[in-house]
Amino acid sequence: MLVGPVGTGKSFTVARLAELWREQTGTPVVGLTTSQNAAWVLARPGLWPAAPQLTVRST
Repeated sequence: MLVGPVGTGKSFTVARLAELWREQTGTPVVGLTTSQNAAWVLARPGLWPAAPQLTVRST
């Protein structure tokens, strides 16, 4: 868990860590967030090999 005030780079840091993990291990990373702004940071171009997709399923 990463905690800090708004605008301190938490989402950017986690996104970079995910990118490094993927480069080093070749395994995918799933990013979850409750903030739309953080979701945009995690989905920024170049971070993921494919564009993020939204899938809605009804149970």
